[in-house]
Amino acid sequence: MNILTPNQMESMGISPDRSSKIIFQGKEFIRGSSFSIKNKNIGIDFCHTEEKKGYHCLLIEDSNSVTVWKSTIVKDQNSSSAKVERNELINRCRRELINCIGPMAELIIDELSDELDNMSPEQIVQFLAEQIPDPKLAVNFRHSMTK
Repeated sequence: MNILTPNQMESMGISPDRSSKIIFQGKEFIRGSSFSIKNKNIGIDFCHTEEKKGYHCLLIEDSNSVTVWKSTIVKDQNSSSAKVERNELINRCRRELINCIGPMAELIIDELSDELDNMSPEQIVQFLAEQIPDPKLAVNFRHSMTK
């Protein structure tokens, strides 16, 4: 699940305020329910439920509300090669993260594993790099993971 602001979407050339459907990262999404900002967790829970069914979800958050956007097509969850590739990437990230920050890497990856399952390979590398407190090590991590 990605949580984005309308400004971030606009900067990508996507106008969620004026559309019932959008294309994001090559996938078509349809507008779903909106929740007040104080009920943001309801939207997040809804997205988690839909993602378990195989859908991709976006949450577009402005100052007053969050709106759920759900993909129109279910992910191919039977693609064993995609699962193998993802697991290999996460294991490579784990090893490299251990080199950067030590044994805390195991804890970080274990705690974030559900979030990582819903990210592209590029997002996984970027997200894990953001967990590294030393900017130079974070750059080295990104570099080694993109070789």
